[in-house]
Amino acid sequence: IKPYEYARRHTADGEKMLAWLTSLYADRTQWEARRDTLRREVRQRLGIDDFLKQCVEKPRTVLSKQRRYDGYSVQNICIETLPGEFAYGSIYAPLTKGRHPLIICPNGHFGDGRYRKDQQQRLATLARMGAICVDYDIYAWGQSADEHPDHRTERAHIVQALDGLVMLDWMLDNRAKQIDTTRIAANGGSGGGSLTVLLTALDRR
Repeated sequence: IKPYEYARRHTADGEKMLAWLTSLYADRTQWEARRDTLRREVRQRLGIDDFLKQCVEKPRTVLSKQRRYDGYSVQNICIETLPGEFAYGSIYAPLTKGRHPLIICPNGHFGDGRYRKDQQQRLATLARMGAICVDYDIYAWGQSADEHPDHRTERAHIVQALDGLVMLDWMLDNRAKQIDTTRIAANGGSGGGSLTVLLTALDRR
């Protein structure tokens, strides 16, 4: 097994790891203390607070026409994050009325970005199940083009996390009546999976 292929380890290895992790915390208080420590470390090491201070206060936003399908709708969104920089995404929403869970879904390192067939099927399925999903391209990857050299710069992973937070803020500010704020999550694969870990560690509000 190569260093980056840890997911291929056997189930028994996973059980040992879970048992070890469980042994680190005797109660909920200890676990929450460790959680808070990790969140502070993530913010500090990522350096995202300096970037958040630079965010556009009233971002320019472009929305496409809403397209309706069997049980869900899709609307593309382009939103200014940092001055002159934009995040591109798609909002999948159920056709049912009321408040719904919100899932922020950073895309991964896949061909065709968020327009990949299985990606669209996954988001559509979640929307049919009752969740509003915001799928967005990671920085300088996708965005209707192939990988851009900026994707491999040191600021890329910071901006990618920031884009997810900006998308979250926009949804809470503009679609509040449709969102159950007690049920907000993040979901992604590949590079989007790494971003999911970061987003769940970053308290925005």
